[in-house]
Order: sequence, then C-alpha cells, then structure tokens
Amino acid sequence: MKELSCFADKYYKNLTESIIPFWQGHSLDTQYGGYFTCLERNGSIYDTKKYIWLQGRAIWMFSQLYNELEKKQEFLDAAKLGIDFIDKYAFDNKGRPYFCLTREGKPYFFQRKPYGAVFCMLGYLEYARATGQQQYHRKAEELFARISAWIEDTRLLDRPVLSGLPQCSNLANVMVLASMAIELAKFDRKPEYIDLIQQTIKNTQLHYDCNRRILIENVSLDDTSLESSPEGRLFNPGHSIEVAWFLLHLLEFIPDKKMEKLALDALEGSLEYHAESYFHRNIQSDYCVHAHRTLGCRT
Repeated sequence: MKELSCFADKYYKNLTESIIPFWQGHSLDTQYGGYFTCLERNGSIYDTKKYIWLQGRAIWMFSQLYNELEKKQEFLDAAKLGIDFIDKYAFDNKGRPYFCLTREGKPYFFQRKPYGAVFCMLGYLEYARATGQQQYHRKAEELFARISAWIEDTRLLDRPVLSGLPQCSNLANVMVLASMAIELAKFDRKPEYIDLIQQTIKNTQLHYDCNRRILIENVSLDDTSLESSPEGRLFNPGHSIEVAWFLLHLLEFIPDKKMEKLALDALEGSLEYHAESYFHRNIQSDYCVHAHRTLGCRT
C-alpha cells in the first residue's frame, strides 16, 4: 500500500503541477471558442484545426476536473468554452459530426464514422453532472441514440453497405458503446442502458481469441472467413487492453466471474503478446544494425 501511495502522490503532483497548467495555459481559444489540441511540448501550436473528438475529450476533462478534483470555476469556464463551440459548429444539418473544423469553426473534413460524436456525448454528460443542467443530459442521451443508429446502419452516415463487404463486428464499436453505456448507467440505471451493457459484454466475447488471449479487431458475424485479409488478422494492443478495462467496469453492473476472468486474461495476454512482438522487432532491428556495421554500407 505504501508503494501505491507513492505512485498516487507522484501522479497527483504531475497532474496538478504539469498537465493541468499546460492545457489551461495553451489550449484554450478564448477568441473563437473551443481548444487548440495540436501542441508542441513547449505549448506552441502546430495545427489550428479543431478535431471534434479532441474537443469532446477536452470538455470531458475540464468537467471531470471540476467533478472529481476541485470545484474551481475556472474548470467550468474552460468546459463551457468547448460546449458552446461544439453546440454551434460540430454537427451538420443532419446532426452528424464533422471530423475537424477550422479554428473559426468552418467545416474542414467530414469522416463517415461516428467516433467524434462519442466524445461530444461524453463531454455533454460530464458537463451536465458538473452543472446540474439537464439540457446537456438530454443532449447526451439524444446523441447517444443517434450514435447507436449510425453504428447499426452506416448508410445514415452516407457509408453504403456494399455487396462484397462481410458482416462483421468491429472492436472499436464495441469499445465506444461500452464507454457510453458505463457513463449513462452511472447517471440513471434505465433498463435500456443495462440491456446495452449486457449486449456489449456478449459482443466483447465474440472478439476474444482464447489461444492468444487477446481481443482481435474484427470478427465475422456470418460464415465469411476474414483470415485472408489484413483486417481479419488485425490486433491492436491498445484497443484490446482498453476494452478489457471497459469490460471490468461493465461487470460492475452485471457481475460475471467468467467474463471477469476473460477480461483479466485479455489484459495479460495483450500485454504479453505486444511485449513479445516488440522484443522480436527490436532483435531484428539490432541484428540489421549489427550487420550494417559489420559488413559496411554498399551504395
């Protein structure tokens, strides 16, 4: 416990003396609203575009700081800067999120995926918790409903369903539904949120590779084999670890010892698989450097 306390002190100091001052000092755009997020280590801006998923994350962060760290008005003011910006600029006339905007808020790029909206939804929800303003809770619920519909039918995002495309489950979709379900259920344990949690737990199980103890990125929902394509073999260690973490939170609502073991195994397996791959890559790299130095470079 003493070691954990030392880590807690270290992280708290880093948060309050480094991370928060950096983002408060460099990311707030008080002229046009929203946040600069493409920053060098010294805080200088290398890209003024405003990426919607990062705007939503910043809103969530400042609201979370107010809710969990200290009820400072400056945290709420910083969150409101992002709330007003996404309310005004983040969505098209069909309620779909742009991928990024200019500094002033003009549409710059439209990506036919729902993920930017996920972070706006989480930002709305955390801001509602900070302020008690139910209008933002309603915005979060309405946006959640749209995101769920977009994941179910990509044609709503102008992504046609093509005849050669196999029916599959994507781990990124599982992950974002899990993240939203957890936060919504914290607010209100409505039956539909608990049902979503239960379904997300089942969907996570579909992605589990019991031989390697990892969560793979794409799995077929019909008899089509995905193994002949890169997307069917894709393993993203970060996603696998993150989904295992989400799964543990989902199981707080619906306890299941079997799934808890799966989550812990996937976490351990992903770390081991990633470490092994990293080790082999570095061994190969070291061998190539050694051979280069030994044999000389012939050009």
